[in-house]
Amino acid sequence: MTEGKKFLTVKEFALKTNYTERQIRQYCVEGRIEGAEKFDDKARKWLIPESSVIKTKLDAETTHNTTAITNWIEEWINQYGEPPLIPVWMLPIVKDKTMKRISKNMVLSIPSSQWWNGLLSSQREMVLQTIEWLGQNRQDYLEMINKLIPGQLNDIRLQWKR
Repeated sequence: MTEGKKFLTVKEFALKTNYTERQIRQYCVEGRIEGAEKFDDKARKWLIPESSVIKTKLDAETTHNTTAITNWIEEWINQYGEPPLIPVWMLPIVKDKTMKRISKNMVLSIPSSQWWNGLLSSQREMVLQTIEWLGQNRQDYLEMINKLIPGQLNDIRLQWKR
């Protein structure tokens, strides 16, 4: 340890930064708190310089990796060297039903409200990232969906008649 520096415990640093102790420990493990040192290998004790700041996740990724990957397709290509297969749940909006893999000449149609509202939020995000990867504007696609599906996209409201 460096002499003259003031170190804080996880609990003290958590109080100072308004994060939970668990979050601070996780950030230490991920290397997101600069200068944090593990005090005891067997225990979960860390010493954190008082002047440390928490790096954002993007900062942490870009310090270890020169290219920050933000799109699921780019991430897949980077890991496996080829585009991913089209997810089965995405097939209803793929115009060319003979395609097996995602490609730049793929065309996605505007989904039905039933299909869109049945997706998980992570699946919706994957559709929007696919749209961006294809070179289209995410906001334009959402506006087209909104024209076909009036009201809020995430809500399915049931109305009961008496």
